[in-house]
Formats: sequence, C-alpha cells, structure tokens
Amino acid sequence: DRCLSQRLYLIVKQKQTAKSAKEEFCWRFPEALVNLENKAIKRMREHAEASVGSLCSDLDVYYVGNAPAGFVNYEYKDEVKDKAYGASLFFYRGQLLEGETSDLLNDNEDIVDFAWITENEIENYVQDIENDEYWSFARKMLEK
Repeated sequence: DRCLSQRLYLIVKQKQTAKSAKEEFCWRFPEALVNLENKAIKRMREHAEASVGSLCSDLDVYYVGNAPAGFVNYEYKDEVKDKAYGASLFFYRGQLLEGETSDLLNDNEDIVDFAWITENEIENYVQDIENDEYWSFARKMLEK
C-alpha cells in the first residue's frame, strides 16, 4: 500500500558475476544469465520469463509486450576479455500479479536484499549513480 499513485520498481541486491564488478553485491533490477543453447526457447520474452522463474519460482508476472523496454551493451574489462568480449542486458517491463517478493531471499543465495522503490528513490540505494553505466541507462529508460 506504499506510494499507490506512483509506479514502484523492484530492485535486488544481487551478487555480481563479472570479475570486474566494483562491489560483490550491487543494487540492480532482478537479472539472471540466459542459456542461449536452450532451443526450446525461441523468443526473447521467453528468456525473460525463464530468468525470473530461476530467481523465484512463485512470482506470477505479467510482461508488458513482447519486445524489451530497452537494452544496454557492456564491454568487459581487460581481465575478463579473454573469455568473452562483453554482454547485452535486456530490460522487460513486468507487473507483479501474485507472489511474495520475500521469497527471492529464500529461493536464491545470490540475492541478499530487495526493495520496492519509486524512480526518485534510486539514489537512496545506488552510490555514485552519475558514473554508473547501468543506472545512467536505466534511469533514461524509466523516464519513457
């Protein structure tokens, strides 16, 4: 019942897989690696659904549209480049229909905290937001 007149966004404090990450745990929108080898999944949205399911199986999410709301490409730092050049991160808008987000903490050891925030509250969680490539893109996406 918080901020009923505004959109709320789910962010999680999640373990970062990149060796080049500044911190071990960072505030992000929920994310998971996608297995592109899975031939049963043919559309990007199905990958998004599978990713959320891998983080918490009890969340029922309605995805707004089939196309991503946005994406950002990362170039890995030099110490990781020998394994892969970079990554693409796709954002999908979703609405929580049913389920407890507190189950994120029980179902996934890589997530240590979560918060439902308004767009204006991001600064309360993310330090140095102006120099963070992820959040500088995400904020522009939220304004649309």
